[in-house]
Amino acid sequence: MNRRYYSSRKNKVRLSLRELYVKLQNLYLFFRDKDYFKEQAGITKHDLPSAIQHEAGIELDFQPFRITKWSVADLTEDHVFDTLEFLYDRASRPGELV
Repeated sequence: MNRRYYSSRKNKVRLSLRELYVKLQNLYLFFRDKDYFKEQAGITKHDLPSAIQHEAGIELDFQPFRITKWSVADLTEDHVFDTLEFLYDRASRPGELV
């Protein structure tokens, strides 16, 4: 994901909050589907454990799950970046759980 495509090389990219949220959604779904959140958070394509939802509710000042269905009130810069950091802290290499 390090490749800079034509439009980002040509122009300085400025994202609106909505565009940033769409990128967050796509990153979450991409890594979720590759099981990057399976080991530490138990999140898979077919399962979103209540434990990780409760943990997020305790650590953050809002509930980020379901990431693809945020209300307009939840769509803030702080929420997007808090969610990125929360997920980063729970990401691992994908693969089989042993």
